[in-house]
Order: sequence, then structure tokens, then C-alpha cells
Amino acid sequence: MRRILTTVITVSVLAAALVATAQQAPQVSPKLKEVVERMKAYASANPKFVNRTPQGAFYFKWIQTPPPEYQKAFFQLGELNIGKKFLSLKLVRQTSAGVELLVLNDNDMNGNIREAYKATGRTLADADRAITTSSDKLKVPVTPEMMAAWSAMLDELKWELKAN
Repeated sequence: MRRILTTVITVSVLAAALVATAQQAPQVSPKLKEVVERMKAYASANPKFVNRTPQGAFYFKWIQTPPPEYQKAFFQLGELNIGKKFLSLKLVRQTSAGVELLVLNDNDMNGNIREAYKATGRTLADADRAITTSSDKLKVPVTPEMMAAWSAMLDELKWELKAN
């Protein structure tokens, strides 16, 4: 009886601790916190830069000066209803095969990319759909060039948001 009671109490304490940590808001690194808040305010001021879905809200900001090898770049901030946040940089360029999309994800919101995906499609929407529907097959290793592009575009985002 005593063992059962001890086991029940231990499991209850662990479950309560897990529930408490799951309900805490995700931690955003201090170096991203201001950028995230400004990006949300910028996008909220213009409804075409906000996409609300049953899964959560997504905020967008196009970058005025993308990296030289890309024609377009934009950041996407996702806030899912399950309490998860992520920041993505999407780089777009036209190739002979179509529109190439490179997605760099900061899933931990610490300012470093952990995942990268690359796809080509007839249009940007086709390439994005390919990544969304079969992301594991399109995952590519994160390179130093990707990290440099991420850092440069994050600085550009900070500058553009302060200028607005």
C-alpha cells in the first residue's frame, strides 16, 4: 500500500511539473525579443502582413535588401496556439528550373538557425507547398553561408523595423 501511495504521489508531482512547464510562455532570447515585438507591431498595422489560421498567427516582413544571390527575402514569425513560436527567413531566387525557395528556421527563438529546407517549384507557392508537405525529404544541412545570410538579414530586419 505504501509503495502504491509513493508511486501515485511521485507520478502526480511529475505530471504537475510537466503541466506547469508546458503552460509557460516560450522563452525568446533577449536579442530577438525586441525584433519579434516590432515585427508583430509592424505586421499588425498592415493586415496583409498577418495570416491568422486555426493553428495560430503568422506575421510577415519583406526585406528591402535581400542577399545578392537572391531576388527576394522575407521573415515569417509564427505563433502557434499550442504556445510554440518560431522565426523563419525565406530566401527566393529565380533559377532555370523555376523558383527556388530556401527556408531557414530558428525553432528555439535563440537567434540561431537549426533547420534549413530547399525546394524548387513553378511558383513560390509551389515551392512553399513542397516544403510544407514533405519537409523531411527537402531538409538540407545548415552551412556557414546560411548562418551568415541569417545574421545579415536579421540585422537588416532590425534596421528596417527601427526605421519604420
